[in-house]
Amino acid sequence: MKKFLAILFILLGVGLLAYTPLRELYDEYEKNKLIEMYEKNNSDTDGDSNLQGSESEEENISDFYEYFSGLQTIVENRNSSESAGTNGDGATGTNGEDNTEKKLKNVIGIISIDKINVKLPIKNYFKEEEIWSSVGHIPGTANPGETGNCVIAGHRARAKGRLFNRLDELELGDTISITYNSNNFEYKVSEIKIVEPTDVSVLNSNKDEVSLTLITCHPVRVLSHRLIIKAILIP
Repeated sequence: MKKFLAILFILLGVGLLAYTPLRELYDEYEKNKLIEMYEKNNSDTDGDSNLQGSESEEENISDFYEYFSGLQTIVENRNSSESAGTNGDGATGTNGEDNTEKKLKNVIGIISIDKINVKLPIKNYFKEEEIWSSVGHIPGTANPGETGNCVIAGHRARAKGRLFNRLDELELGDTISITYNSNNFEYKVSEIKIVEPTDVSVLNSNKDEVSLTLITCHPVRVLSHRLIIKAILIP
């Protein structure tokens, strides 16, 4: 009996140690599959990604998702009060589609930042479990390339190079590329700032310019503030 319990504890320990690497391998597969399918259907771009292993971040993911959902609610209320039209919510289909194809229907584009080796699918809103492998466009904000403020939020994972982990390395003048509707839009970083999570001015839009706002948590692990990267479309 003691021998059996010892073996059982060893197996449980191995299972726990293997969970995080296996989870990250799946996230890597999921992200690359979405990028591959999107590019096959919409463009001919290529590039590599470099998701690396990280510690368990369930609580951080939940906090970030709650923050993202809050921003979405603010945008919906603003648009409603202004009687503005809203973008589609990227609802997925049902019959005759596998799980990846359903998720692909909600992928509106690809964001690439060569300086920090980022290449991620952009979801038009996303579910909590999808934060591990994509970033989210807030419906109701401008689409990439359109006049107004296109707002994209992404989780700042703890592992170096994962998701928006290295976003703080960007500097004024750096370039951010977005593929959307078979078009490639280049934005130049124009402002970098740290704000409180309650600062919703990051959603503000200038109707005379085509801008992009990237949002992630700051600093890594503490997540008490938000890192904001503002960029303007390069003509």
